[in-house]
Amino acid sequence: TRRLLRLCPFEDGPVPVDWLNSAEVNLDIAALEQQGRDGGSYAELPAAASAAKSYAAWEKTFGQWLRANQTLTLLQSPTLKAIARAGEAEGAFRARLQLRAREERDAGVEELRKKYAAKTATLEERRARADQRVERERAQAGSAKMDTFVAAGTALLGVLLGRKRMSVTTASRMGTAIRSAGRSYGQAGDVTRAQESADRVRQQMSDLDDELQAEITALGSSYDAQKEELESVEIHPKRSDIQVHFVGLGWGDEA
Repeated sequence: TRRLLRLCPFEDGPVPVDWLNSAEVNLDIAALEQQGRDGGSYAELPAAASAAKSYAAWEKTFGQWLRANQTLTLLQSPTLKAIARAGEAEGAFRARLQLRAREERDAGVEELRKKYAAKTATLEERRARADQRVERERAQAGSAKMDTFVAAGTALLGVLLGRKRMSVTTASRMGTAIRSAGRSYGQAGDVTRAQESADRVRQQMSDLDDELQAEITALGSSYDAQKEELESVEIHPKRSDIQVHFVGLGWGDEA
């Protein structure tokens, strides 16, 4: 809100009052006197000033002049789509822009974390299952290896204890031991494959975290209020925004 008091001299010609020729004055309206002083002499009153309808016309043209000429020029940030407040200094406006950018960045980071949370949770579940599989395969491989050692030891013990030649039973035991050894090697391969699968999940989690951090870094470095080239925007008052309190005849000393 701004209050204006302007003085416009009377002109000779068809347009006695032209607000383009007016000048703003810094006066307290309450200090204006209501009647002339004793002993004063006054110039002849212009003819247009004697008609009451003239003041209504001048009030209307004054409002039109205000809408066309009393613009408010403000700074604007094209990046953040923000406009400075009336009377706000450029430095204060830039500081407010930087604060707003940080707030928007924090909000953006929170949105990114929410976006990545589902992917992270899925990978965490896969990692847990992969680790469980590794432990299971290791346990099975250890059991198979022990069974092989026991079968081979039993068969070999049968050969060493009192028999010169291997019997059919001993040969069968040796065959079982060999097959157990094959299964044992297979179980070891299962452990390796399970571990590789778990490692791939961990790498995917690491890559996802790197991707998140890269997006967060991009948000943090995307705006600098001190370097942004601000624009100027002109705001014209609307007709409903203008209230002309009075248009009157005034005079002053020429001494």
